[in-house]
Amino acid sequence: MNKFNEFNLNENILDVLSKINFDIPTKIQQKVIPLALKGEDIIGKSETGSGKTHAFLLPILENIDVNKNEVQAIILAPTRELSSQIMQMIEPFIDANPKIKVILMSSGLDRERMFKKIEDIPHIIIGTPGRIKDIAFDKASLNVTNCDTVVLDEADMILESGFIDDVGYIIGKMKPKLQMLVFSATFNEQLLHFLKKYMNSPNMIDLNKDNTSPTKITHICYPTRNKEKIIVLMDILNTINPYMCLVFASRKETVKNVYDRLKQSGFNVGIIHGDLDSTTRRVMMKRIRNNDFNIIVSSDIAARGIDIDGVSHVINYDLPYEKEFYFHRAGRTGRAKYDGMCITLYDKEEIKKLEEFHNLGVKFKNMEFREGKFFELKPLFREKKVKSLNKHPEHKKIIEVVNKSKKNGVKPGYKKKMKEEIDKIKRKYRRKMIEEDIKRQIKERAIKKNLSSKEEAKNDEQ
Repeated sequence: MNKFNEFNLNENILDVLSKINFDIPTKIQQKVIPLALKGEDIIGKSETGSGKTHAFLLPILENIDVNKNEVQAIILAPTRELSSQIMQMIEPFIDANPKIKVILMSSGLDRERMFKKIEDIPHIIIGTPGRIKDIAFDKASLNVTNCDTVVLDEADMILESGFIDDVGYIIGKMKPKLQMLVFSATFNEQLLHFLKKYMNSPNMIDLNKDNTSPTKITHICYPTRNKEKIIVLMDILNTINPYMCLVFASRKETVKNVYDRLKQSGFNVGIIHGDLDSTTRRVMMKRIRNNDFNIIVSSDIAARGIDIDGVSHVINYDLPYEKEFYFHRAGRTGRAKYDGMCITLYDKEEIKKLEEFHNLGVKFKNMEFREGKFFELKPLFREKKVKSLNKHPEHKKIIEVVNKSKKNGVKPGYKKKMKEEIDKIKRKYRRKMIEEDIKRQIKERAIKKNLSSKEEAKNDEQ
């Protein structure tokens, strides 16, 4: 799939895609859109920034019947920021086709205005599960029995945020044969068990296999050398002079302290975390998207779902409690065609935790600044030497036997037959090695005997 027009989308959608410079579908879009257009259930495992929002928006927009005055799709997201972001992405398509009615429902928005908007029944509802349940069902008693599609975006965060009961309530109000499109970076057993109750033979799409971290990101671990971390952070910020830098900390208190210290020191800095009140949070996100700051101090909430353009650097003030969040943090940079840098501050106590990420495939460069330039230090971890399977001929032949057995499928006695073939190869190789060793010994003895004869002849001449 090379172009969006190969999906047979309507002209309005294609025109908007052209205007926003979307020409070639991303991997997740190539896999999701054809299946979603057919009405199939999908579980998609993909990192933020892979293009999954348009992967579910385009099929929904294509299938909306503007002549039906009823809710046809509900899109659930764990946070108001992510809900607002999805709304922003759908707005150009609404402008192109004003007959499509969409409403945003999330905390921080005026309740009375939402009640008035819902009187003109929307085709699409976007929002957080708690607010949609409160406004659309508990208060307005909106009829969604004919709704065709529900989307769970960042589903693991919906679960972690305690919204799973609200999601179950909303789905329970919808028709039994419902299309579900579920996207998440991780799927634990509890989430999969929940989805199993509602989904019908979902298509599994996993774009995270063998791709724990984007290749366009340089991962640097930076030693604090017993200095105060905030001082080291300010030294780095002054040196790299970032276009936009996200500084992550695990605890809200740390986020606030780092923000206060940076602001007091004259840095152009913003802040985002879960304890900001609705107004402050909305204003801050608007300023962040307007590029009013070149440094943003954040809790892990901004590592998931919120799309901030132009992040050149990510700095981990500390390491996250959950391993997955390292990759969510790092994934905020190195996006689209740009390279990125993820710098992790560490002291001696954190080396063991860094090694866990190293074992997960993160290729850290141990570096620090000297005279305004990065200077590479001795590597923290040794690369494990892996013996090549092709080094010895018998290994290569054994692999061929195993692959042949897999290709032919599982048949009665296949393990025994495969073992016999492998043992035969090993015996043949050992015999060959013994024969070569015997030849070597014969040759060595012949050379030794020849030298001995020459030595005796020399002595006789003397």
